[in-house]
Amino acid sequence: MGQIDGLRLTGTYISKLSDKNFQVMKINKVSIHDARTNKDKELYQYSVKLSTGAVRTWLPCQKALQHMADMWGDTTEEQIGKKGKFKVVSKDVFGETKPVIYVE
Repeated sequence: MGQIDGLRLTGTYISKLSDKNFQVMKINKVSIHDARTNKDKELYQYSVKLSTGAVRTWLPCQKALQHMADMWGDTTEEQIGKKGKFKVVSKDVFGETKPVIYVE
């Protein structure tokens, strides 16, 4: 049996990994509908290869995007192929504590 590709990356999934290293494989700009505001918003969708070999889709928060731009440059071309390490932090998200993914 093969791995299912294209699954979305979650803080819960990352927190279970002993090796949190990743490599940026691809970056797309996508439009996603926000049900809370009833508006579409533009986000960057990263395809990252984990140390396990699995490729997952990740929608980084604004803080993670800014940190990666500071580390690697602020264009998608500069970021593709770069390697980093995930960090999972518990944060209050709309009144519920959830594991949130950041980059070290």
